[in-house]
Amino acid sequence: MNYSHNSSTEIPDFPLSTAHIPIPSPVSTMNTQPPVLRPKRYSNVTIKFTEKELKFRYCMDSNAPPTVLELITNCKQAFGIINSTRILSLKDVRSSTILKTDHELERVLRMTAMLSKDGTGEILLELVFANVTQGYLNLNYESTSKSKIIVDDDILLPDNNQINVTTCDTNIPKPLSPVTNNINIKKNESSLIGRYLPPPRPIRPDVPPRNVFMKFQPLL
Repeated sequence: MNYSHNSSTEIPDFPLSTAHIPIPSPVSTMNTQPPVLRPKRYSNVTIKFTEKELKFRYCMDSNAPPTVLELITNCKQAFGIINSTRILSLKDVRSSTILKTDHELERVLRMTAMLSKDGTGEILLELVFANVTQGYLNLNYESTSKSKIIVDDDILLPDNNQINVTTCDTNIPKPLSPVTNNINIKKNESSLIGRYLPPPRPIRPDVPPRNVFMKFQPLL
């Protein structure tokens, strides 16, 4: 027997081949241009002390902000400040405020650069002595001018070894002792009694009453 098998389709072998599947042409939908980098923002800082200046540049994108203590320490070395007993502070000249904390200093450095049009801000700080009106700070000042005393030629000043301390005479009486005070009080009381009270009655002698028989005792 002859068997014949006619089929219009052929069973493909495994694994399936994708050669007959058309591959679409690659179409790029992504932007191939490199991203535009933002320019770095700087703050040009100037610290003044009397007639001297200390300048540096701070980049807020790559550098950590300095602290108040670091700036004051660098200013002492740059300006040659040896006396450390007086309290130094940083003052923002634009706002006339003292920068007391590191957060306030960082805010000034960043906001000045961010608000500038070209990304470069100008900051002017001043190294000042804080609380100069307090008493313990006034002791640190050294007076450059001494007080002058003008003396006429006709006035003779005594020697330093012969100066005597004199007190002015006053008319204030000395305090009385307790005994004299008591005597004065008694005198005042007696004068007041004699002035405002009637005099005492005279004392009569003991006289036996009249018309009275006297009793005699018999003699033993």
